[in-house]
Amino acid sequence: MLEYLAGNIDNLLIIFCIAAQNDSDTRNIERILSMFFRIDKVILDLPDVEILLDYVKNHLKKYGLSLDSDSEGIIKQAIEALCKSKDFDGYKTLNMLCRDIVYRAFAVEKPKKVITKKFASQFSEESDYMKSTIINIKEKFAIGFRGN
Repeated sequence: MLEYLAGNIDNLLIIFCIAAQNDSDTRNIERILSMFFRIDKVILDLPDVEILLDYVKNHLKKYGLSLDSDSEGIIKQAIEALCKSKDFDGYKTLNMLCRDIVYRAFAVEKPKKVITKKFASQFSEESDYMKSTIINIKEKFAIGFRGN
């Protein structure tokens, strides 16, 4: 496939997103790709946590949900905890968090439109939800990519 892409490079712009576990893996992937393509390496920083929190709030707004001030702090801390994980997958991970909040908000008999501190606590940094989410993110990256 790489040979096919390299043969048609005049008509393509190819972007590879490398989420390797360590610098050695990244260098190996770059070395292999450089045999087929000219590489311009671009490193992007994560958006500010406030921007990510606004993303979550806007997502929830589509479903008629909003965060009260206490729950906003809890969700912000949850986002910070996700970002600290070396396996954080950006907006994919945030979308998963948003879907889970929406699902749980509407899974109750009479859903409330304002997410309270009590409700948000199930998504806090110390919650079982957050612990299992971080484990799941790590396992997603680990499956099939172990060097040993």
